[in-house]
Amino acid sequence: MTERRGRLVLISCSNGQETTQLIKSHLERLCEKKRELKTDEEGIEEQLEFIDYTSKKGIRAFKTNVARFKDGEVRPEIKKVISGKDVFFVQNTYNPIDTKSTNTNLIELLLTADAIRRCDPANLTLIQPYLSYSKQERTQGGQSNSTSTILSCIKESGVKRLITMELHALATEGFTRPENMLIEGLYTSAVILDLLPKILTDKNDVLLAPDAGAAKRVNYLRTCTGYKIDHLEKYRKPDSCHESIREEEKLDVEGKSVAIIDDQIAGGGTLVSGAKLAKKAGATKVYGIATHGLLFGNAEEDIRRAHQDGHLDMTYITNTIIHPREFFQRNQHITELDITGILAHAIFQIHTDGDIKKVYSPILRKALCGDGYD
Repeated sequence: MTERRGRLVLISCSNGQETTQLIKSHLERLCEKKRELKTDEEGIEEQLEFIDYTSKKGIRAFKTNVARFKDGEVRPEIKKVISGKDVFFVQNTYNPIDTKSTNTNLIELLLTADAIRRCDPANLTLIQPYLSYSKQERTQGGQSNSTSTILSCIKESGVKRLITMELHALATEGFTRPENMLIEGLYTSAVILDLLPKILTDKNDVLLAPDAGAAKRVNYLRTCTGYKIDHLEKYRKPDSCHESIREEEKLDVEGKSVAIIDDQIAGGGTLVSGAKLAKKAGATKVYGIATHGLLFGNAEEDIRRAHQDGHLDMTYITNTIIHPREFFQRNQHITELDITGILAHAIFQIHTDGDIKKVYSPILRKALCGDGYD
């Protein structure tokens, strides 16, 4: 029940303000749309109560006050009354403008969670669209298990539920016990499914996974669309910590449009190499699609050059990572997709005790969850 969870409050950390405002707008529009619908959906009483309240009062949202000291320390403070409230707070730990600020943003996240916890909310949910340290889920030798350690810190700070997007490894959801902190990695497949018919106009066009890890993600999309699929393979040189695409790959893409789909673009090498191979194999158009546009190092320049050389026709990233407007003005070959509507729908379902899987369309739910999902 909404009353048991308390009234909904959105709180943004320093690097989560734009995302919070987008979520707020989507959430208010979602409530307005649902207010006009009549449905027998389970949990409709809770939904109607929340929808009616939102239409009158709107969504309450505010940002934290953060003191910053000369020695680099931060101290977040909550100046609003949130006791008994259903709190969702937002922080993006990766900032593409200042890539060295990840750890500072992470500390602010942990201290903000603790500050909120001390204000006695009914529930505390973290919205972290891109989960930093999520690629360090494996260890060897004397290495730390960074993913597990960071998640333990988030749990100990008071977070009871963590919502993130497109986890690099699905096993991450099992790194904490659900009764201690439930981790839910949402898929961006919904917005990609909206995009694909606009760029791939023939059912013989190809969804290309750049490695075996991305193949499962691509297969979900194939199930929903009927496009052909293919995948590349990577190898690691003995003297390198980075993987490279095998250039001797044979692709059946001649005369076809190709969408290379991955969870993230980091240094850009995988996307550029895959695009070159696809064009060499006769692809007429090649598009890059990734959820997380980290784009560090020379990625921006390398992708721009790939577009100028005709290897890439358009690259799509989402706003799990917030790039400034100037970035897209100087990179008109890169288009942003909005995933905050998915996050808003997830918040709606959680707050009204609904089913979070209903953020997806029925056909996508079936692809993700199997035939047994009703």
